[in-house]
Amino acid sequence: MPHSYFIDKRSGTSADTLVAAGFAQLLRMLANQVGQDGGSISLVDCGACYRVDVPDAITDNDLGLIEALPFVRHLDTSSQQAKLGAHYGHGFDYDGERARREVYRERRKALPPEARARDAILYGNPELEALLVEAPDSRLPLYLVINQMKVAPSFNEPVVRWRELPPALLRAHIRLLLDLFSTQPNPLDATIKAWMAMAKQHSLGDAEMTMLQVVNPTTGKGAARTKANALTIGGQSEFWLLELLKFAGFFALGHPQVISGSKDRKTYVLRPRTIRLDVLDQVITTFRALHWSSTPAKIDVLAALDLTRVLVEFDRRALQKEHGDRRRRGLRPADRVHGFDVTFYKDMGSAFAVLNVAALNVPDWVPSVASVAEADQVLAVLKEHIEVVGAIRARDGEERTEEYELLRRYRDFLSGRDIEPFLDFAALFASYLSRKIERGEYTRRFSVTTLKELIAMTRQDFVRVIENEGFQHIADAIRRSTVTLQYAKGRGEPLKFDIRYGLAQDLVRSANDAEAFIAALSDFVAKYNNESAQEYETSKGKKRRTRITEEDLSMLIRLLAEGYSPKTLARLLVAFGSAKASDDVGDPAVKASEGEPNTTSSNE
Repeated sequence: MPHSYFIDKRSGTSADTLVAAGFAQLLRMLANQVGQDGGSISLVDCGACYRVDVPDAITDNDLGLIEALPFVRHLDTSSQQAKLGAHYGHGFDYDGERARREVYRERRKALPPEARARDAILYGNPELEALLVEAPDSRLPLYLVINQMKVAPSFNEPVVRWRELPPALLRAHIRLLLDLFSTQPNPLDATIKAWMAMAKQHSLGDAEMTMLQVVNPTTGKGAARTKANALTIGGQSEFWLLELLKFAGFFALGHPQVISGSKDRKTYVLRPRTIRLDVLDQVITTFRALHWSSTPAKIDVLAALDLTRVLVEFDRRALQKEHGDRRRRGLRPADRVHGFDVTFYKDMGSAFAVLNVAALNVPDWVPSVASVAEADQVLAVLKEHIEVVGAIRARDGEERTEEYELLRRYRDFLSGRDIEPFLDFAALFASYLSRKIERGEYTRRFSVTTLKELIAMTRQDFVRVIENEGFQHIADAIRRSTVTLQYAKGRGEPLKFDIRYGLAQDLVRSANDAEAFIAALSDFVAKYNNESAQEYETSKGKKRRTRITEEDLSMLIRLLAEGYSPKTLARLLVAFGSAKASDDVGDPAVKASEGEPNTTSSNE
C-alpha cells in the first residue's frame, strides 16, 4: 500500500529541504534493495512540512533484508587517508575525479564550437554525448566545496559512523528515522532520547554534532547568541542523523557555482514542489552541466532560466516518446519546483563567509506543454531570453550600475507573476540597446515573434494591444526611426532619415498621464510623417517609407479609452519598437557565449 512520510520544516531555510531530500534518498536505496521502484518515490512541499510518498511502507520484514545502506559517500582525499583508515578507498575518489575532470576539459576544448556551447548538453550534441562517458562525477563540485570550506573531517565523521553500524544497529537506526517521519509533527525530542538509550547500551558516542555551514547557511559561530555582539561562541548543534540526511540532500539538490572573476561562490539548492526522484535526478544532472559561471547580477537570472529550460526539455523528450502529444496537459515547471534557495559565500582568504541568502523562483508564466510543437515554442522563447540576458554587460572599466539595474528588473519579472517588471526592463533595455549600437558594441535583442509569445503566456489582456493594427504600425515606425537606422549607420550606409535618439525615454517619461502621452506620441507621428513625405518628394518617389495614418493613431488612442494605461502602452511600444522584426536585415549581433562551465577556485 502507498505510504507517506512527513518532514517538518524546522529552520525555514534550505536545511529543511535538504533533510527531506536526504531522507527521500535513503528511502530510495531502501526501496531498491527490497524490490520496490525507488525512482517512483515523490517529494512534495506541503507548506509546513515536506511529504515523501513511497509505493509501499517499509516493513520490519523489509528491514530484515538490509545488511548495509551506504546512501552517502565519505570524501576520500590523500589528507584524509589516515583518519579514514580502512574506510579509505570506499568513498568518493576526490583526487581521481579531479584528474578525470582535467582530462575531460582538455578533450572538450578540442570539440567543434557547437559541441562546446552551453546548449550542447541540453540538445544532445552527438560529439559531446560521445565524450560524456569520460566526464567526472557531477557531484565533484559539491565535494570540492566541502574540501575548500575545510569541513571534510567533520563531514566524514557522521558518514563513517553510519557506515560502521553493524546490521542490527543499522536496521534500528533506519527504523528510528522511519518512525520519526511517520508522525507529524515529528517527535524529534523523543527520537533523540530513544537514540541516546541505544547509544548508552552500545557505546555509540554523542547524539549531537556541530552544524556545518555548508548545509546550514544561516548557522555559524555566534548565531545562537541572545545578543549578537560577537562571534566567539561555538556553532550550534544538531542531531547527527539529521545532519547526515542534510548532506545526502545536498548531493541530490545542490549546485555550487563560482562567480566569474572572483573566488566568491553561490550555492543553489533546488526547492521541489511536486517531483518524482527519477525526474529530479535527470533535471539536476542536466542543470549542473548547463549552468555556467557568470557575473553576480547575471548568474541568478540564468540559473532560473536554465532550470526552466531543463524542465521543459524533459517534457519535450517525454512527448517525443509518446509520439508527439498527450491528451491532457502535464505539469508546469513551477508546479514541479519552486526554484532555488541561494546562498552567497564571500571569499575571505582563509575562509568563506555567508553574505546573503535568498529565494529564486522559476518563471510562473511558463505554461505546461501538451505537444512537441508547444515545447519547441516555449524553448525558443527561453533560449532567446537567455541570449539577451547573457549579452548584457558593461564595458571594461565602466560602472556596472546599468547592468545591475537591468538584471534586477528582469529578475523581479522572473520571480513574480506579472509582466509589469518585464515592461520596466524593456523600457530600460531600449535605451541600453541604443547606446550599445551607437558605440558599435552590438548585442542581442528580442524578436517581435517571441515578444508576442511572451505576452500570450503572461497577460492575455495585453494580446488585444499587440494585435491592434495601430499599435503595430506605430511600433514599426519607432523601430525604423531608431535601431534600424542605427544598424544602418553602423554598416556605413547613407541615412535618409534622422535617428530619433531618446525617443524611447521620451515616450515612457510622458506616460504619467494620458494627455502628455498622446501629445508625445502625436508629436512623433507628425515628425515621422513629415520626414517621410520630404524624403519621398526629394527622391522623386524613389524613397518611400510607410506613413502612420490618422486611423493608426486613433486605434491606439482608443485603447486608452478601453482602460489600458498610458504607461502600459508606452512601455509595450518601446519593447516592440526595439525588437527585431522578421524583415530586419543586417543585424550584426551574434550569439554571446556567456560564462564558463562549472568550475571552482584556481587553487583547485
